[in-house]
Amino acid sequence: MKPLLISHCLLGEKVRYDGGHCLLATSVIKRLKREYELIPVCPEVMAGLSVPRLPIEIVDGRIRTKDFEDLTDLFIPVKKRIKKIVETHKIQRALLKERSPSCGSRYIYDGHFSGNLVAGEGIICTFLKELNVEVFSENEVDQLMGNLGKEN
Repeated sequence: MKPLLISHCLLGEKVRYDGGHCLLATSVIKRLKREYELIPVCPEVMAGLSVPRLPIEIVDGRIRTKDFEDLTDLFIPVKKRIKKIVETHKIQRALLKERSPSCGSRYIYDGHFSGNLVAGEGIICTFLKELNVEVFSENEVDQLMGNLGKEN
């Protein structure tokens, strides 16, 4: 079975900044499990951030809390761990949480804690792409499943 890196919150794990989750529909999870070995990660928890925690956003290329504490360096070891996971499991695809400063693949918050979205990627999404991992958001499950036969 092919491995799929997936944001842990999409599987119902309460790891979001507000202590919540973003559970995908049961039918979607079943569909994914039929085709993939799911490898869950939460970069923010891997960075040692608590649940719940202050919201974080990308501000001038840095990961900062709402009170502007710079957390960027906490994500350096996270990248190393994720690289090891990708290499160990030979991961070619990831399904990540849109709008997250870590995982967003198309849109992230604007860095002003205003609630406004802008086109952009989270830092782990960008890193995964550098590792040649194809990244999808939770809104692109059909596209992910439709591309099953196109893997290397």
